[in-house]
Amino acid sequence: MIKKLHKRLIVAFIGPFLASFAITMFLFLMQFIWLYIDDLVGKGLDTWIIVKLLALTTATLVPMALPLAVLLSALMAYGNLAEHFEIVAIKSSGISLMKTLWPNLLLIVFLAIGSFFFVNNVIPKAMLESKSLLWDVRQKKPAFNIEEGIFYNEIDGYSIKIAKKEEDNETIHDVIIYEQKRQTEQINVIRAKKGRMFLSENKRVLHFNLFDGVRYQEMTDEKNYYKNYPSNITSFEKQEMSFDLSALDMKNTDKELFKSDYRMMSLTNLKENKDSMTRKILKRNTYQRDYLKSYYKQMDSNQIRVHDSAFLEEIIAQPDQDLLVGVDSQEVSSLLITLKNTLGMQRDICENTIQSNEDYLRNRTLYISEIHKKITLPILIIILFFMAAPLGTIIRKGGLGMPLVISVVMFIVYYVISLSGEKMAKEGVWSMGIGMWLANIVFLPIAVFITYKASIDSGLFDSDRYRKGIRRIKSLFKRAESTSAQ
Repeated sequence: MIKKLHKRLIVAFIGPFLASFAITMFLFLMQFIWLYIDDLVGKGLDTWIIVKLLALTTATLVPMALPLAVLLSALMAYGNLAEHFEIVAIKSSGISLMKTLWPNLLLIVFLAIGSFFFVNNVIPKAMLESKSLLWDVRQKKPAFNIEEGIFYNEIDGYSIKIAKKEEDNETIHDVIIYEQKRQTEQINVIRAKKGRMFLSENKRVLHFNLFDGVRYQEMTDEKNYYKNYPSNITSFEKQEMSFDLSALDMKNTDKELFKSDYRMMSLTNLKENKDSMTRKILKRNTYQRDYLKSYYKQMDSNQIRVHDSAFLEEIIAQPDQDLLVGVDSQEVSSLLITLKNTLGMQRDICENTIQSNEDYLRNRTLYISEIHKKITLPILIIILFFMAAPLGTIIRKGGLGMPLVISVVMFIVYYVISLSGEKMAKEGVWSMGIGMWLANIVFLPIAVFITYKASIDSGLFDSDRYRKGIRRIKSLFKRAESTSAQ
């Protein structure tokens, strides 16, 4: 009987989980497409490139979709079981709530472990591929398409306008081509009454056969060009021109340029980079200390108390002979200049060291935050299951309506808390442990409370119970008013 019960509970959970995970992934993917729709449309991208980009992006969206899917599926599954009184029947047979959660809890634990390995090993590679591919797509020029009456400027050095194209999309009329030679700043203008436009077989070269036209050429090579602005006008019956369209192809950017991003590193790489930043900070501070010591030794040889900053400022502000004991009066001017240069150099060294340390600390903070983020996700999934599954038995509502509303609200609360804690941690307001684990810290006692209430069959969301409480409060107020009136 127990095996059949566990099988029933697992089947009741897996179906909603797969459906809710697919829905959430689809919604987040639509958000991505809506955000970058202008960069994807009108560039003549191959279907394979678009499919690859969407597949890689889908993999990077798993950490966002998984918590929401666990929330929604647990609410739907256990809410549906409670709505059809299956939970009541299970409890009446002597099986506690924790035993009904146990089989699906094992699934969630395996899912959490799998999510850790996925986030640590798969997502960094997928994000590296998707970011580099998206960069290439965004940098790609629009596909070749000359529209009637509009200048086409995507071919470097040329601007082409066609007044009319016939239905064959090759015969053209009233063609204007502006040619700008950047080396000589020469401008050539070609105008033809009609012509023929076609692409090569590999679509890498654009050919023009122009008829009955005029070519205007500025003679910028002439010595007296800026006095007389000489030009050359030539008529032609036929002229052939070719344009290289290879600049419109999508370039493959080296992925090594994106590897320094902390979001594209595994846990091992993050720890190595964190330790590297720590060593750089210590090395920088040691270098500053040793470098400044050389100045102290040099100035101590001249019997000047450079370790006393107030003394140095007093010498510079009020150069009194009594302060420079043991120093020849002829050397006062040179010593003051040396002191000023020393203080200025020390200040510059300190400022550069502070700026470098801030940059190193900022990068180190990013690495530490990403390490925490990879660990908090699996634990959060288990906590959310302990929140949603008992809550489903309390609200006793299956389907997609009420569970969807509750899960979306809870997910928004989690997302706001998580982002707030992460921001506070990165800015140094809170410690990294508290900031990155804030969502787990907040949700854990809530999950324990809801699980306890569900285990004792508490009417946490019983509307009649709250109505009775409100009526009692109203009656107490009425009694108080009547007593005060007497």
